[in-house]
Amino acid sequence: MGMIIKRGLPKILTCLIFCFNLEVQGQVSVENPSPKAIFQAVFWEQDISGRLIYAPWGNALDQNATLLDLAVYSSRLSQKFLYYGSSPLTLYELDETDNGDLISEKKPKLKLVYEYEFNDQGGMKEEILFLMNSGHQSRVKGFSFTASDTGNGTYRFVSFTKENSYIAVGEQKFSLPPGGSKNINLSADESQNARMIIYLRRNDQYKQVYSRKVMSHKKKRGIFFLRAQGDSIKVMPIIDNQSSALADSIGYGEPPYPKRESTADKNDTKELK
Repeated sequence: MGMIIKRGLPKILTCLIFCFNLEVQGQVSVENPSPKAIFQAVFWEQDISGRLIYAPWGNALDQNATLLDLAVYSSRLSQKFLYYGSSPLTLYELDETDNGDLISEKKPKLKLVYEYEFNDQGGMKEEILFLMNSGHQSRVKGFSFTASDTGNGTYRFVSFTKENSYIAVGEQKFSLPPGGSKNINLSADESQNARMIIYLRRNDQYKQVYSRKVMSHKKKRGIFFLRAQGDSIKVMPIIDNQSSALADSIGYGEPPYPKRESTADKNDTKELK
C-alpha cells in the first residue's frame, strides 16, 4: 500500500500543478495582453492642438466600449497610447451637436476624423503618426519608431524636400537626397550639446538655412523631418524622452468594455456611507 501511495502521489500533484499553471497563465494573458501597436501622434501642420478619442480595442462603435482621451499637438509627440484591436486604428472627435462626455453613461456621438491602416501581424509595432489636414480631407502617415531602427542616443533625418540637403552634426557631415533618410549616433564622447547645421546649395555656394543644438544623451532619441518651404526648408524636430514602460502609456490594462458597478456594489457603497 505504501508503494502505491508513493507512486500515485506525484502524478496527482503534477496534474494539479499543471492545471494551476494553465489557469494562472490564462489570467495573465487576459489581464495584461500584449498590444498590437504603440502609437504616438503629432499634427503635421503648425500651431494646432486638439482632443481626440479612441477605443484601445478598436470597438468604438459598440454601445459600451471603453473610450479614452488623447491630447495631440503640433509641437511635440503625444503621450504613448496602446492599441489592442485589429487594423485600422480609428481616431474620433466628439460631435459638435452632442453635449455628452466620456464619463456619463450615455454614449457620446463620435465623428470619425482619422483612419490608419497598419500591419497588425508579426509582432508589436511602434510608430509615430502624422495627422494631416488638407482642405476637407484628413489622412495619416506613419513612421516606424522602434528601438531597433531608432535606438536611444540615435537621431534620424528624413527628407521631404526636392533637393539635396547638406547636414553637419558636431564632427559628422553628410548629404541627404530627396526622400532619403539617415541615422546618426551621438556617442558619449560628443560634446553635451552638438551643433546641428543644415545647408542648401544656392548660386554654387552652401547657404545655411537651419541651426540648433542637439543634446547628446543616451536616453534621448528623435527624428528630424526636413520639409520644403518656399526657397528654403523647414525642420520638424521630434524628440522622444518618454518612459518605455507600457504601464505609463494610455490604454494600459484597459478592458474592451468598462466594468460597470453592479447594483449590489452600489448598495454596499451606500451602506458604508
